[in-house]
Amino acid sequence: MRQSNAARTGAWRGNAAVSRRNEHRDGNHESIQQLLRFYWNRLNDQIDPSKFCFTISPAAVGYKVPQEGLSLGMSAKGPGNIHGESRDGGMLRYSQVCRDEALAAKDLSGLCLYARYGGTWVAFENAKSTSARVKSIMRWLSEVRHVANKSAAYCMAVWDLDLDDHLAQCGGQPYPIVEAAIRELP
Repeated sequence: MRQSNAARTGAWRGNAAVSRRNEHRDGNHESIQQLLRFYWNRLNDQIDPSKFCFTISPAAVGYKVPQEGLSLGMSAKGPGNIHGESRDGGMLRYSQVCRDEALAAKDLSGLCLYARYGGTWVAFENAKSTSARVKSIMRWLSEVRHVANKSAAYCMAVWDLDLDDHLAQCGGQPYPIVEAAIRELP
């Protein structure tokens, strides 16, 4: 959940993780459910579950990798760049990677896709992975609140909105990632 902040501050820990890096634990093999439970257990007495807010980001994140291949946990040397167009911390627009979805590997535990562009490893979301991520979060929130999804209010914030495909360059409607998330909200 902390990827956007980590990418902006250059907090690279030497590994290419899934698109939502967790600096407190090994993020290479964690699911969204595991991360939510970790933070919930850590902050349980400090959080009112009716006021819990989660974030999504349509940003693709590039990692500079020294060796060939494409695998979770491989050594990383910092933020990556593709086509000479990345922003700070290796952040890329979804429209820069969306056409490569068919070639991308899928990380089912991290609910994201990842691909390699030369010496850069890129983790990114698409509409399907975003939908699955939000569904997973909604299920978890229902469990900790002990209520059905339809009977409670939820808070979702979007980081890096400008990195979604607002011009519909990927062949669909504008803002496909944010729209996929919104469709899953009660």
